[in-house]
Amino acid sequence: MDALAKALRASVAPDPDKTWITSSPAVVDARERPAPVVRGYELGAPIGKGRLGSQIYLGTHKALGTSVAIRVLRREDVADWDAARERFIREARAMQINHPNVIHVKDFGEEPDYVYVVTDFILGESVLQRLANDGPLAWPVLERLTSQLIDGVAALHRRGAFICGITPLTTRLTQEDGEERLLVSSGGVSQVQDLLGTASEGALRGTELRESELPYVAPEVLMGEAPTVSGDLFTIGAIVYTMATGSPPFLAPSLPQLLGAMLRDRPEPLTSVRGDIPQSFSDAIMKTLSPVPAERPADARALALML
Repeated sequence: MDALAKALRASVAPDPDKTWITSSPAVVDARERPAPVVRGYELGAPIGKGRLGSQIYLGTHKALGTSVAIRVLRREDVADWDAARERFIREARAMQINHPNVIHVKDFGEEPDYVYVVTDFILGESVLQRLANDGPLAWPVLERLTSQLIDGVAALHRRGAFICGITPLTTRLTQEDGEERLLVSSGGVSQVQDLLGTASEGALRGTELRESELPYVAPEVLMGEAPTVSGDLFTIGAIVYTMATGSPPFLAPSLPQLLGAMLRDRPEPLTSVRGDIPQSFSDAIMKTLSPVPAERPADARALALML
């Protein structure tokens, strides 16, 4: 708990999950300042806010004419530039993978006052938006998207990367050939300070905890241990539980209370919440949410087999 207490006292940047909020007074509307220069690409209009206070632009490859998304993180938009920059770079490295359930990072660049990544341009909504619009996912959809989430995570694990820090907001949905596809859009966190050092003060104090990354992070990681495959299985379980019920499995008024709930309490089994979810599926997801890493499935493949 000493590591957690120290991290809580560290300076923080805007909440990476609340992408529609610009809480830093230094943030200026992207339309009111010059667009950054991204070599080899033409930047169009800003199309949204990204994690860590970044700005997302629609871009075009100058030679090929293909559409891309370009996410730019400016020094002036974050409270702790070093922490945000390091996390941004780690994520870019982790996401350089070609997999149907992972958003592919195509390019990366850095200038004195900003860094940027170039990714596939994805049309679609986040899992959080889907839940807000339609409520918990129907069983056939839940089963299919859970399988896709596990496949994407397994691909990242094969590269030695972890998904610690992803949430339903940073898990995307898109349509392709009439079928819905889930994409993991974040990865690369290597320590709890990557999360706490870039979280909002409101998230750490509990006022914005529900919207933050922290309810999806394994308790041992919140206590200072490095992210692992087992910790990622907890994150998978927390996201699937949210997709099934509309709410994270653990919530509390503050971060210490959240950690206490993760270590002490057991969420209601999915079969008790919904009668259409098979017992085997419920049992597997509940195992991922165990506070004891050794009680979780061994890896993503083992979880897929249990499901």
